[in-house]
Amino acid sequence: MLTKAVDNLKSAPSFHLAGTVRQNGRISMDLTYKRGTGCEGTLGLSQGSIYLLAIGSTAWFKPNRAYWDSVTGGSAAASSVQAIVGGKYLKTSTTASSGAAGLAQLCDANSLASSFTSPKDIVKGATSTINGQQALALKDPAKSSVMYVTDSSSPQILRVVGNQSNSGGLVNFTGYGKSVTLKAPPASQTIDGAQYGF
Repeated sequence: MLTKAVDNLKSAPSFHLAGTVRQNGRISMDLTYKRGTGCEGTLGLSQGSIYLLAIGSTAWFKPNRAYWDSVTGGSAAASSVQAIVGGKYLKTSTTASSGAAGLAQLCDANSLASSFTSPKDIVKGATSTINGQQALALKDPAKSSVMYVTDSSSPQILRVVGNQSNSGGLVNFTGYGKSVTLKAPPASQTIDGAQYGF
């Protein structure tokens, strides 16, 4: 059942995920995916938040003021950066070597789904209700994680919970098959992200 649920996530025309993961720090995510295209949404980091849009191999980032204040280390420097950036989108490639470009890899739905690789010893748990849908718990004792899927012949992932001390978190999956449009920002509102480490 877990394999089917992962395959269904890979083939879903669209879906939405929201939650928090702990991986090299705490990251909150609120992202909407379109199959074969990319995703858009907000990433909440310890030093602020970043709007992310990825379409194909191109990504755009728009950090908030708190992010710039944190990475520049002072209000004067932050003000200078803000004056230059002016709320514009920082454009980069998803294959760039920067850490920000690595965040854009979160928009690869296939890679995301593949991260839920099928462990050898899945234990079926009890059923419950998640977001109004009957869900079956699929437990991975080795990783202390649980995936909740719809209790049906064509299961869909509803929630993933990880309880490892150095990773894990809780992420909800909704919005399967809803209409999603991803549109690149106007060129006049974008600047080269490489100049700012993106």
